[in-house]
Amino acid sequence: MAFQAAAATATPTQQALHRQALAGGFAVRPGYGTVGRRFNAIANNYAITTLPEDPFHHYDAEIVSASGRPVPKRIYKLIVVNMMTASPGTFIRRGIYDGNRNLWFSYALPPNASVFPANADDEQGQQGQPARYMVKLRHVAVVDLRVLTGVILSGFAGQTKAERMHNFRDMASAVMVLNAAFQMVGRELYKDNTNRKSIVYHKPRRELDSGVSWLEMWVGHYQSVRPSMDRLTVNIDTTYGMMYRGGNLLELVLQYLNVRNVRNFTSRDMGSVHQLERFLKGLLVIVRRNDTNRTKAKRVVKIIPEGARYGFDDSNGDRATVASYFQRVYGTTIRFPDIFCVAVGNKDNVVPLELCEVLPGQIYRGYLPPAATSKAVQQGKQGPAARMSAIEQAHKDLKYESSDFIRGVGMTVADRPLRLQGLLKAAPAIYFYGDERVEATRNSSFTLPGRVFFSPSRVPGWAVIYYIDSNEPPNNIVQRFASDIRERMRRLGMKGPVPPNHPPNVPIPDVPIPNPHISQVSRGCNIHEHMRNVCRQMGMLPELVIGIMSHPSDADQIALKRFGDIEAGIATQVIRKDKIVGGAADDYLHNVLAKVNLKLGGINWVLQRERFPWYNASTKKLVNAMIIGADVSHPPPMNTTSPSICGVVATMHPTLMKYVARSSIQMGGARRETIDGLADLLTPIFWLYRKNSGPKDPIPSGLPPQERRDLLMKCWPLILVYYRDGVGETQLAEVTAKELAAIHAAMKAAHAQWKEEEAPMPKVTFVVVSKRHHQRFFPDDRNAADNKGNCLPGSVFDEGIAHPVLFDFYLQSQAPIIGTARPAHYVVTYNDNPFDCDSLEQLSYDLCYTYQRATRSVSIPAPTYYADLVCRRAKFMFPQGHDIDGNSIASVSTGDSPDVLLNLHQRHFGPVHPNVMNKMYFV
Repeated sequence: MAFQAAAATATPTQQALHRQALAGGFAVRPGYGTVGRRFNAIANNYAITTLPEDPFHHYDAEIVSASGRPVPKRIYKLIVVNMMTASPGTFIRRGIYDGNRNLWFSYALPPNASVFPANADDEQGQQGQPARYMVKLRHVAVVDLRVLTGVILSGFAGQTKAERMHNFRDMASAVMVLNAAFQMVGRELYKDNTNRKSIVYHKPRRELDSGVSWLEMWVGHYQSVRPSMDRLTVNIDTTYGMMYRGGNLLELVLQYLNVRNVRNFTSRDMGSVHQLERFLKGLLVIVRRNDTNRTKAKRVVKIIPEGARYGFDDSNGDRATVASYFQRVYGTTIRFPDIFCVAVGNKDNVVPLELCEVLPGQIYRGYLPPAATSKAVQQGKQGPAARMSAIEQAHKDLKYESSDFIRGVGMTVADRPLRLQGLLKAAPAIYFYGDERVEATRNSSFTLPGRVFFSPSRVPGWAVIYYIDSNEPPNNIVQRFASDIRERMRRLGMKGPVPPNHPPNVPIPDVPIPNPHISQVSRGCNIHEHMRNVCRQMGMLPELVIGIMSHPSDADQIALKRFGDIEAGIATQVIRKDKIVGGAADDYLHNVLAKVNLKLGGINWVLQRERFPWYNASTKKLVNAMIIGADVSHPPPMNTTSPSICGVVATMHPTLMKYVARSSIQMGGARRETIDGLADLLTPIFWLYRKNSGPKDPIPSGLPPQERRDLLMKCWPLILVYYRDGVGETQLAEVTAKELAAIHAAMKAAHAQWKEEEAPMPKVTFVVVSKRHHQRFFPDDRNAADNKGNCLPGSVFDEGIAHPVLFDFYLQSQAPIIGTARPAHYVVTYNDNPFDCDSLEQLSYDLCYTYQRATRSVSIPAPTYYADLVCRRAKFMFPQGHDIDGNSIASVSTGDSPDVLLNLHQRHFGPVHPNVMNKMYFV
């Protein structure tokens, strides 16, 4: 829908609601999508058909130990359950507990009921000492679930900001109670679960192959209550999790280090102590001092490299070693005293690995090795029919109809999954050189062979480097590849360099692409020294270097990419050797050249300009607009020394195909999702947009006001759509508020730099895109299904499943190669433009076709994808020896402060070379 049409069709009521939503912090839903072909579908949701009639009483449950020591969170549930069991007169029905400090009852406790003694059966099944713990209950609030009914039936949260914020807060409290109830069902059903979150894992009856010996693959059931218009549903899904293999800790470590014979184990086999400590830190273990004496479960604190020969002063002040202490006190002989030990519980409690037992069911949150990743992908290959069957079986296994936590509080859940209607949006046409129009297939794909890039780049001097393996015989792989790819360049319209001293405004003759300079090097070569030789032989620095490698993920790739991105400012492209042996396939070469053309400044294809919502039909021009994509990539949760990488990309061209990128680093992990210094990243981007869109000098201040304003409107973006990737629901408000303020601050700073402070501020639409959710849709209509049984690309779901008040929708934009399709969830948190549902749904789908590395629609809009690529490129931004995973940085310590770590990483981060900074080097 055109930009003007969207504004004209907004009713006064919608406009009023829109203004209220902006005042209340979030954009309000402007209705539902109507454009597209309707079809029937099934969602992995089950309607909650009856809600509790009575309100819930919310209590804060503080658990303290008689000894005054901190109480491990892993036994909170055991303590609270035993408390309720021990006092049946007070707790007439079991309450709903979230595993932390929140406890809800469908009745009020007596006024004097506030402190209860409690026992704890720990993980080993030993009976705890009486009254070791006290549970202090404090009444917090009464949660009335009727607020949910009122909002989901009306889709209206209040007239004033205070009313809306109050209702949203009450809705969140009510949903929290219901979520806790459903999650308790899973925890009661699967006693071996160790996860307190919304996914309950359990070990399957038939062991699943994890791909590596030190991991176990467990099955998980996910449950989450979701409000939508007219109904509440529980979203059910099945998933898989990788767990540390339970059993002896020494065996686990040997498997992790790939040591076959423990008697041959030496300190050299430990590898990086930092990496090994990261693998073990926080792991729950039980210490078996001898056959009759064992401890409660405690967490590994650190590694003690000295092993059982580690010396310390015992309680009598006598000097002892770990080995002698266990022999004297417990009669236990340490079989492998030279193998490192671990400190458990505290840094002074040093224990040999052979006496530690790993509790099963502990989630491994580090980087998965390739073999485990492959097995996880295989499990994810479940087709739609198998996935829906597993979800229906999970619904049966959870037995809501007999659960005390569901039936006992007056809730009932439907027996069958939710049926609803989706909208199938039309795919955009793709345009190549000469306005050649190409229609995507039913599965959203198109092809490059036989076509010419919309804007082919020029290829001046270029080089091909062949990285040879040891003892590799001579062959003609490189010559054949160079000939093949040069011919494909020609067919796609790419040309040679502009002749020297060519006069301006004179057509450039077709200059053939020169032959590349070909050389070969050994793996691990010094790329700088080799490129100096190449430059001397070519008489110039090539603008493109292609490296052919057998192992493109190793240090050679990092060195080549860093040389191009950071040090020389040239385009680089890595080719997999196995892809070109015997002659490269057309598809592979075209995929490579799609990236090369972008890196050299070309455009591969465009969309029809009339499709964009800011197209002005009367002037047949596009209103100045910019699309921004932003993402933050975090290290694994157990990694506290590596930085998060922030990536921002923005369009610089009316076709919305050319992007520039900026990146930065910050500490704090997933807890800090907001991009620090976003204004500093965006200010030069806005400055560059102005440079490309208007005269080189500032608009004179002495012009008549209206004339000056008209000129300024042609130089700056008036519409800004900000696609933000990967923000969790609990951080939506904070991220929106802070990053929206940063956008405005950056634009004002750019205006000031150009001395054009009167330039209009752009109207911003802030869209959060997420794929980390468990919502799935299955077509119930043959005409809306692909050949694998998934919904067709362009399927949108909002009515009947989206939030009743907030502006969100689900869009499945891609035909998956394997498995069940996963839609992206879009939440419009701020909408200063008059975009309705159809406008943003269609725009988001169209942008999935603008990702110029793939001749098909992708799963999320191109700007979001590009921002993710910028984050992934971070490993090329650091010099050799500075591993951002923290595996080989001798100077990094987990005890260093975040500021110290940040300064260390920032000293080695980038910057991108000026020659490529404003090109799409990151693709």
